Amino acid sequence: MKKILGNIALILGTILISFTFILTIIYNTLISTDWYERVYISRIPSALYCIYLIVLLILITNYPILKKINTKIVLSFSLILFILAGLYLVFNADPYLRNADQMWVWNAVKNINNGNYVDFEKGQYLNAHPLLIRISDV
Repeated sequence: MKKILGNIALILGTILISFTFILTIIYNTLISTDWYERVYISRIPSALYCIYLIVLLILITNYPILKKINTKIVLSFSLILFILAGLYLVFNADPYLRNADQMWVWNAVKNINNGNYVDFEKGQYLNAHPLLIRISDV
């Protein structure tokens, strides 16, 4: 029974990951940074499919070479690269908070630290935002 459930979970997981992968290589999503935060969905240009195919062919033809590479070295290199990219983003990101969720929450936190709890009143951001727990509901 456990083996059957494990196989079903494996098949469902594979289907979900495959579906997500296919959507990722077909569609591109852009969220505007203006007041309205519009979402634009477009298809990936056809030239990228050629690049996908070339990369796949390179990986397939170099499989015997790739099989000999030590995975610990690849993991260490990837982790170092990831940490460097994260540090670059942390120190070079624009600290400006536009008029969005982050700014509203930041202003609410500053108000709460000053003893002003106006953001929890009816109609204010922390009271009306559906993803936050309302103090009046607790």
